[in-house]
Amino acid sequence: MQHYCFDGYSNDWYSQKQRFELFTTLKAYNVAGILCGHTHSAAIYSVIIDAQNTTMHPFGFPGAIDVYNIPSTQKEDADGFPAPSQFMVFEIAGRAHPWPSAPPSASRTAGVTCARART
Repeated sequence: MQHYCFDGYSNDWYSQKQRFELFTTLKAYNVAGILCGHTHSAAIYSVIIDAQNTTMHPFGFPGAIDVYNIPSTQKEDADGFPAPSQFMVFEIAGRAHPWPSAPPSASRTAGVTCARART
């Protein structure tokens, strides 16, 4: 979960190198998806990030990570009056995926420390 997503507006908040490092780390841990929400509007898509490009794809695109842009629960219309709120509900079902065979004990990526969880 993070504040900014990977749409055109949010791409200015992270360097391409930071986005690539985050994508590479998350792919290694078989992440089900990224929850984010800066734009206050709902969007669901997939993203592939390489050293030069961040490319949005339709949801479920092979080789991509799915992105869930969570809408705002507090919104206003153009005149500043309260507007209907939006929200998303998630259910993750299925078999848990194992950690990679040799994960780093911790890796520093885009300002977030990703460490192996203990259960």
